[in-house]
Amino acid sequence: MFVFVDIETTGLDHRVGEILEIAALMTSERFDVVGPPFHAVFRPYRHDWLDLMEPGVTNMHIKSGLIHDVELEGLPRNVIIDAFRDWFPSHVESPMCGSSVHFDRRWLAYHCPEIEAEFSYRNLDVSSISQWIRVTNSQHHSNRPIKVREHRAMPDLLETLDELRHYGTIFEGVRL
Repeated sequence: MFVFVDIETTGLDHRVGEILEIAALMTSERFDVVGPPFHAVFRPYRHDWLDLMEPGVTNMHIKSGLIHDVELEGLPRNVIIDAFRDWFPSHVESPMCGSSVHFDRRWLAYHCPEIEAEFSYRNLDVSSISQWIRVTNSQHHSNRPIKVREHRAMPDLLETLDELRHYGTIFEGVRL
């Protein structure tokens, strides 16, 4: 079993920014979703969280509806951490899976170490696979599913899974 995760944040610097949203999915070894998804919107702990964002990030999160959802539905961090730990299967040792997942791991380790600790030390990074495919097999890279990039955690996560499944077709029947 694999656990995929994606977060949305106020920017790129985890030391001054805030996590705004998290989504996670459990999959089989064939990357089929199993079990219920996890999704939560954070209530920022800093009162100046809107001021932390560059104008482009603010516009992106306004357009996606994330700022609206944060203001209406945002939950305290400790509530989200407890809910995630209840959702995460205790018998599973999964790498942290996703696209540019090192970014998510760094933010989670800083802001929600209890969530980051649920994962093994390994990463399954779809963006790294994408770059490798681009260099070694440009036909499969150019035929990958087009990402809409809604900049919302769950839709982005589903797009990442579609991309990974596409790359998996390259290796169907290959014995190493």
